[in-house]
Parts: sequence; C-alpha cells; structure tokens
Amino acid sequence: MRSVSGRWPFVGRARELAQMEARLAAGVGALVFGEPGVGKSAFAREIGRRAAGMGVPVSHVVGHAVSSGAPYEVFAGALALRVSNGSDAGGELDVTDVVSRLAHTLLPAPREPAEVRPLLIVDDVQLIDEASAQVLRRVATAGAATIVATALDGSSVPRAVVRLSAGRESMHDS
Repeated sequence: MRSVSGRWPFVGRARELAQMEARLAAGVGALVFGEPGVGKSAFAREIGRRAAGMGVPVSHVVGHAVSSGAPYEVFAGALALRVSNGSDAGGELDVTDVVSRLAHTLLPAPREPAEVRPLLIVDDVQLIDEASAQVLRRVATAGAATIVATALDGSSVPRAVVRLSAGRESMHDS
C-alpha cells in the first residue's frame, strides 16, 4: 500500500474553478457560501494554489470560533498585534493602521505583471470581528488585494463583508 503524503488532491468543481479563475483575472473576488463539509475551504485553498502557481502572492487568514473579541483579531498573528486589548506598543490601532501594516506583511507587492493583485483568502469569514471586516472592505475597495472568503450558509456575516458580496457564490453538493 502506498502512503499519501500532503493534502488529498482536489477533484471536481471544474466549472466553479473556471468561473473563479475568470473572476480573479478580472480582479473580482467572491464570497463562497455552503453547508458544513461541502468543500468551501478546500475550494479556496485550490484557488490559492492555482493563483500562486501563476505568480500571484497569496495569503490566508482564518476566522476563529473561540475569540477574545478584540478588534483586528483575524490579522493578529500576521501583524504580531497584542489582541488582548486591541492595541500594540504604538497605541490604539485603527483601520488605516492595520491596512498599512497588511500592505507590508500579508499583501506583498506583486511581482510581474504589475496588474496582478495579491489574493487574500479568508476562511470562515462569518467568525471575524467587525473591525477586521472593515479592513477587508478597505483592502478590497482600494484594490490592494482580491479577496475570496468562505462562510457557512445562513451564517451572520459582518456588514462590511456583505457589502463586498455582490460576487456571492454558493457551493452545494452536486
């Protein structure tokens, strides 16, 4: 018996992958909804893998069910923020501060071609705080990154993310 190393191969969803690749090529992200276990996270990882293979800088953050409720918590690891009180050594952070820091850490400048925007994947976006959602909205509207987010069907998604969800995609077992 051969052992399987790494992740299982991603199979199926050819139509959805082609649609998402076209959206990303146009600089348009998406909010992918689906039931638990349908493959939203695997789909987002596959989109990220394919984008990285084309030279697109890809970053990934995850909303957490167990949260301290601190602002910008979803970005804390990447930005080395102390989330216990929502501040760091420089004092209180606002959306502009966090977006600026993201531009230097999670969202590196694209290599070639210059039109390629980084891809930011946000898994379980329904679990992020409203301040982090404001950061996502600012990043997307400024064109600093293309965002692909996943969420459970029927979940309450932060308002700032809902405003970006004109490109809402739904995943169901097929």
